[in-house]
Amino acid sequence: MGQVKGTVFFELDEETMMKRLLGRAAAGSGRSDDNVESIKKRFITNKQEAEPVVNRLSREGRLSAIDARKTPDQVYAVTKSYFEQWLNVRKLPSFFVLGGPGSGKGTNCEKLLRDFPGLRHLSAGELLREEAKKGTELGDQIAGLLAQGQLVPGEVTVRLITNAIN
Repeated sequence: MGQVKGTVFFELDEETMMKRLLGRAAAGSGRSDDNVESIKKRFITNKQEAEPVVNRLSREGRLSAIDARKTPDQVYAVTKSYFEQWLNVRKLPSFFVLGGPGSGKGTNCEKLLRDFPGLRHLSAGELLREEAKKGTELGDQIAGLLAQGQLVPGEVTVRLITNAIN
């Protein structure tokens, strides 16, 4: 995958994320984890697992935080400006887009793909959900964890990402 050239983090409070996720569920997202109980568990998991990574990247000056409370167009304008800077300076970059559930990761990645042809988007969550639908032993294990709002072991996620890259 190469060296990571940039990391954006969508900062958003849990109350707003909850409203967005429940709105997504009401609109028919079809996701089994878009319910209050699972969302609360996802917040805990995010705080325990992702927050230390975000804090470390921030301390090291390798994190570009974006206020995700703004309108989707405003959030994307800032996101796009970071990618324009990174793509003008570096070749064959890898990026990470981080944020809590419902913070706008997927929405902004869709727009980046539209505006920057040649980029490839791998969503750990999407890869996990796809595997969960396959009905395999691993898929059933993932489905159970996702439905409970629990974290899938890192080695499983890394394996799915590695397979998708190759």
